[in-house]
Amino acid sequence: MNITRRNFLIGGAATLGALGFYACTKKTNTKNLRCALAYSSDNFSPVANKETLSIVTNSYVYEGLYNLDHKTNRIYNGLAALDPIKIDSNHYEIVLKDNLRFSNGEALTAQDCVNSFSSFKKDGVFKYMLEPLYDINIKDNKTLIVSTIYDCGKILKDILAVFCVYSKDNLGSGPYAYQNIDSSKIEFCPNTYYEGKFPPVYEHMTFHIEKSDTERAKMLISDNVDVIENSQPDNIEKNGAKFESKESTSATYVRFNTNKHSLDIRQAILYSIDSQKIINECYFGKGSVADSVLPKTHEAYRRAKRTYTYNVIEAKKLVPPNYKIKLSIVDGFPKAFYGIIEDNLADVGFSIEYDDTNPDVEIIMGDTGMYTNNASIMMSYWYGAAYASLKMASF
Repeated sequence: MNITRRNFLIGGAATLGALGFYACTKKTNTKNLRCALAYSSDNFSPVANKETLSIVTNSYVYEGLYNLDHKTNRIYNGLAALDPIKIDSNHYEIVLKDNLRFSNGEALTAQDCVNSFSSFKKDGVFKYMLEPLYDINIKDNKTLIVSTIYDCGKILKDILAVFCVYSKDNLGSGPYAYQNIDSSKIEFCPNTYYEGKFPPVYEHMTFHIEKSDTERAKMLISDNVDVIENSQPDNIEKNGAKFESKESTSATYVRFNTNKHSLDIRQAILYSIDSQKIINECYFGKGSVADSVLPKTHEAYRRAKRTYTYNVIEAKKLVPPNYKIKLSIVDGFPKAFYGIIEDNLADVGFSIEYDDTNPDVEIIMGDTGMYTNNASIMMSYWYGAAYASLKMASF
């Protein structure tokens, strides 16, 4: 099957854009943080996980040589003591901080950095973002040599921020450590060995998994949690909570098995989806229909040359009656989302078979801004190794 990010149609395939983070908070407890989240995950690997929940929780547990500050969208030094030191156009030195340790107290070494990079380069979900890096080797116990396929200049730190460093037991060096993970919650405790920029604020954090919008709201109103996501703001604010939303690079998009479905069929699917209705009914109007893989607030934003807006008449011209698709929609969307998608596709004439094992059409969430704000690096996620091996620009 040939389902790849490279088959993603820019702008048209992204049915939602600039949704980002939005939550309600009613924080009264200063020692413990209790959240109720809409997503679940069964993979918390620092390398191979691709699910929204685990990517977020891992950001509390693991550090890279450099990391992205999501408040400022700027890269800051993580495990690296200094900015990269240029040796020549294809080689840079990275000096590590003193006394680095994992959350169990074991020393974090230059070898751990090399091993982690190798794993991300081979198996990481965002491995294409690392394509400009040829290799990382050890100069001495505190210094790494980064080899690049071209002069990465100002964006080297952004590229290095894509991978994190972990131990042989999958432990991290971030401000928190996993204390317990099960199907209903994730618990964190402070990493007492952490000496980085963002020391732990809470003595304990619990992220409850609750997929029901209604139940999350009840948990907040009854003071069983302090923060929830994806809930109706009007009802929550009446009970003393504060609603907050942030624009981001998060987008929902469609990807296809292009060997299975022709361009006409793919375009028909894109025309079928009423994105504005999804935003209004599932996200309370807090979002915008995507016309790019970047939000309009990003300095590198460019509107796609071709976009697909809701157009039933045009969609029906492109698809024969009762055309069958095997559809998969990832977990974590609001409940109403699934019904709207099904109704939209059925209205045009698609016959839907749900298949999470071997789909030929997938509706999925993607956020390339988890590790970088550099547009050129983000694009390598969508277009893969061929694009990433080209010289990236610094935005």
